[in-house]
Amino acid sequence: MFIRLPATLAMTLGALASSAGALPADSTVVVVWNEAALEEVRRGRMGPPVVARALAIAHTCIYDAWVPYDAHALATTAPVPRRPAPEHNDVNKAKAISFAAYRCLVNLFPAGASRLETLLRSLGHEPLDNSTDPSTPQGIGNVAAAAVIAARRHDGSNQYGDLGSGAYADYTNYASLNAPMPFCLPTTPGPCPLNVSNPYVWQPLINDVPVTQSFVAPHWENVRPFALSSGAQFDNRPEFVAGPNYLRGPSQYAADVDSMLFYSRNLTAHQKLAVEYWADGPQSEFPPGHWSLFAQYVSQRDRNSIDADVKLFFAMQNASFDAGIVAWHMKRKFDGVRPITAVRYSKQGVRLTAWGGPQRPIEVIDAGKWSPYNPGSNLSPAFPGYVSGHSTFSAASAAVLKAVTGSDTFGFAAVVSPNFGRVEPGVPSVPTTIRYATFTAALEEAGMSRLYAGIHFADDNTDGQLLGNLTADVAWKKAYGLFTGGLPEATFVQGKNVTCRNVMLSAQTYDNVVVPAGARCVLLGTQVNGNLELRSGASMDASNATIKGNLSGDYTSSVHVRGGRIHGSVQVKNGKTLSLRGTRVDSVQLEDNSGALVLSDLRVSGDIDLEGNSGGAKLLRNRIGGELACEDNHPAPVGSGNSASSKEDQCRHL
Repeated sequence: MFIRLPATLAMTLGALASSAGALPADSTVVVVWNEAALEEVRRGRMGPPVVARALAIAHTCIYDAWVPYDAHALATTAPVPRRPAPEHNDVNKAKAISFAAYRCLVNLFPAGASRLETLLRSLGHEPLDNSTDPSTPQGIGNVAAAAVIAARRHDGSNQYGDLGSGAYADYTNYASLNAPMPFCLPTTPGPCPLNVSNPYVWQPLINDVPVTQSFVAPHWENVRPFALSSGAQFDNRPEFVAGPNYLRGPSQYAADVDSMLFYSRNLTAHQKLAVEYWADGPQSEFPPGHWSLFAQYVSQRDRNSIDADVKLFFAMQNASFDAGIVAWHMKRKFDGVRPITAVRYSKQGVRLTAWGGPQRPIEVIDAGKWSPYNPGSNLSPAFPGYVSGHSTFSAASAAVLKAVTGSDTFGFAAVVSPNFGRVEPGVPSVPTTIRYATFTAALEEAGMSRLYAGIHFADDNTDGQLLGNLTADVAWKKAYGLFTGGLPEATFVQGKNVTCRNVMLSAQTYDNVVVPAGARCVLLGTQVNGNLELRSGASMDASNATIKGNLSGDYTSSVHVRGGRIHGSVQVKNGKTLSLRGTRVDSVQLEDNSGALVLSDLRVSGDIDLEGNSGGAKLLRNRIGGELACEDNHPAPVGSGNSASSKEDQCRHL
């Protein structure tokens, strides 16, 4: 289905989405288990929000099993005691993660037990090892998984079918206000029956088998979220109070219908391919799984460590989980009509120009037979339209990927083979490359693809994206707080010099910030009008912060900066680990540091100088206005995609 591009950054989903065994050899154990989860999703019949929950639970198990091997992170459930620093190695982390992932995935996908057992054995572990000894990796993994599974046992999802008849079944007695619509295409002989009782609400469809749709997970608004207070958290925002556009009057209803007809009569080859590519994910992982594949790509692109992947997938999948809850709340609340009902109802008896059906051109058809350009035998998904799940899932996932990497840079490309499409042959007619330079570009096309397909109105998409972004903000703040040890949020008076001792500074403004010896400081959206100084043994973790002066430190413990802007220089000497991701900065000077250094997606107006560092340095996709110079670093820095006015000494090959 997909073939590999020659370009370094053009990893294909085909290489990722076939099976765990086909993953790149240097994939982390986190990616291996993510792919195992996706394989079970492909084999099952879960709906989109149920998939999001399953992936979130799997990566919560993985995260909680990893926490005892981190210096500061907090678990989501009953914590396992932190292990001594000498045990914080990849071997122990991988074993604990594998046992936790295996136990959780068998619980979520019991039909895949034998496949999951085979994978665990292939990694060198014994599935029958049920140890709960918290001093061993397998014990930690087993205990962490059991705690997460227990915590989710009664979360409102009805996973075990004890609230309704069958796993994940509805227990809220949803009933559609419209009778089902009989199956009909523009090519169907004779008239199509029109049976619309309420043109403003969803109408289930009968497919060509025939099977009648049932609302997938109408109870999902009752599921306990990861970070949100409830699925109704954003109901009072003015953007959502009035609901979908078409409820505001006949002219708005007509405008929504006309917009669908515009896309239908102007479908381009690119739009058809976008519909097919985003329909259910590359191999029916649905949007939450599709973005998992993108996260796999980011992991490979950035050569992520186990630690980085644990955080990346945990944050993204839990944001996606909450996005599903809030989107399905909106679907249940407004019961939004799909375009197929609105167009056929409002244009009945009219002849109009539109897509003529599979293997037909754009032509004049009976409006009562108008059909979406959507693959599969269900012409629209089995749940109400407002808001778009694709848009909500995609916006939430993209926002977290930007937050974790510090940058909107994506650089993804995939070649789609001829006749990939399921609606009609010849989509595409020749091998065609899909490219997304940024996460934003990907999420925007994901949303627009549903308009091209004729299954969502414009505000289903825009309101869904807003909902996803709002959800991601809340989820990222919670995840970031867990990663950084749950430090209390500071309440200093704004505009003052601050000593940041073991606290979090959130979206506030200060003059200068000092992190005293041995202390920790976390910045989330903080603005520092002056300098930020780290004393001996101090550490700092910043996300989307602005520092108008310099960031400096000597003999620091760790420095991690994601996104944001540093108007001055970064100067760190004799420290340990440091990472700068997606940050705009004037210059960077790193000297005699003993831990790992990571510089990725930086926009540097001046120079980057690395001298005498001994922990290894990785430089990826940095744009440097001045000189990139590396001297006397052992080992020599590695990386690719860096541009600079000149590259000196060890940096010449970067």
